[in-house]
Amino acid sequence: MINFAKNRGNEENKTQKEPKNPKQSINGERKIKLSKHMIQRIVSWAIISLILLSIFFNVVFFSKYHNISNDVQVQKEEIEQELNKVEENKAYSSDKVIHFTKEFLREYISISEDDETRNSQAQLLETYFYDGFDVNTLYNVNDFNGSRTLKSIEYVEKSVDEKNIIDVVFEITYDLTSIENFSDEEKTQLESEIRAEVKKDDDIKDKKVDEEVAKRMKKEEEERTSTDEHTTMIKVPIMAKNKGYAVIEKPKEIDTKLVADVSEDDVTEREYKGEELTQSDISEFKTTLNDFFTAYGKDNENVRLISNFDGGIGEKELVEFNVLKAFSFNEKDQSKITAVVDVKYQDENTNLITTNNYTVTLLYYDDRYIVDNIE
Repeated sequence: MINFAKNRGNEENKTQKEPKNPKQSINGERKIKLSKHMIQRIVSWAIISLILLSIFFNVVFFSKYHNISNDVQVQKEEIEQELNKVEENKAYSSDKVIHFTKEFLREYISISEDDETRNSQAQLLETYFYDGFDVNTLYNVNDFNGSRTLKSIEYVEKSVDEKNIIDVVFEITYDLTSIENFSDEEKTQLESEIRAEVKKDDDIKDKKVDEEVAKRMKKEEEERTSTDEHTTMIKVPIMAKNKGYAVIEKPKEIDTKLVADVSEDDVTEREYKGEELTQSDISEFKTTLNDFFTAYGKDNENVRLISNFDGGIGEKELVEFNVLKAFSFNEKDQSKITAVVDVKYQDENTNLITTNNYTVTLLYYDDRYIVDNIE
């Protein structure tokens, strides 16, 4: 009975519920059917897009890589240029260029009397110039009968211009030997005259005639040979390259005036500190100077007794000395004197007398003067 009532109540409740609305479709939602052809087109375009995107990124990457590589190469070249400049600056300032020029001038000045030796000298000269330089333009020796021999070579100066061309100047002294050749006719006639004289000489045996004729002919040729000494200054233009050097122009003789015209009024005197002494003051240490210069000239043991020196110049006899001026001053609580002295020495071997100018510093120590320095 109870169950029946429950069921009835449930049915009433169901009848009282609002009726359900029918299902409605949502606007905009629809099923699209894709054809096989459409799918292929989408996949193809997707692959093409990936390929194009890959190419684009590769182009961007290689472009950046190329730019970075170029920047690195530029920086590398700049560094190499700076290093080359450093090396070139070293080459410009190095004294090696002086040695190079000196060796070049030894070959340039020397001209042999022998044609074969001249050819070898020309080949050696080529190694000092830049590639392509014609050494035959340096001088023409075709009509030169003789030789040129280097005697001395002295370095004078070196300069570098704004184009980094190095000009090196040397003073050169050389002997120029000229040989007056006989003509064929003169040579034949002279040889005939000499042979006649030799045959008249009873002391010369017949088998020695040819030898004597050759000896006298050589003597005649030597008498026609003259040698003159020449001194000049030569400037050599040089370029530094690859840690080495090359001569880039023909050497030139120059007139470098080293002796200046200086009047007595132009002369600048040295300045000495301290108070200038009178002749009366100077006489107090003249004995010390006399003993010192005597020992200094002979280089004997007395030098060490009256000075701070272990020896002197040797083999010189003191003739006289003259104190031109002297100054007194204090240094580190010590009384000192600077004396300018002309000293005449006579060489013991040649008797030659020379005058030397010395600046002597004397120190007053233990109630006496000793020589502290000499210049």
